[in-house]
Amino acid sequence: MECLCGYSFVKALLEGKRPYQNYALIDDDQYQEFLGAELKVAEYPTLNNISDASRFVGNLRHCPECGTVGISWPDTDRPDSYFKEITP
Repeated sequence: MECLCGYSFVKALLEGKRPYQNYALIDDDQYQEFLGAELKVAEYPTLNNISDASRFVGNLRHCPECGTVGISWPDTDRPDSYFKEITP
């Protein structure tokens, strides 16, 4: 994943750096289903179960270079969205 400014979140992670904030996003309407899938992973950690649970999770990340906030939507073909950080 790359920010609009060109910052590479993957490259930073591979280099052992993680100077950015990253949060999991789970739709409220799917939260109970997600918890069930996560419990199944805890009990039977197969690749199939992990894949099933991961489809509920998107992420929100904050670029340390330009302040842009990026959203990767859970289990969708919807493209990532980017927003400039709002400061008070």
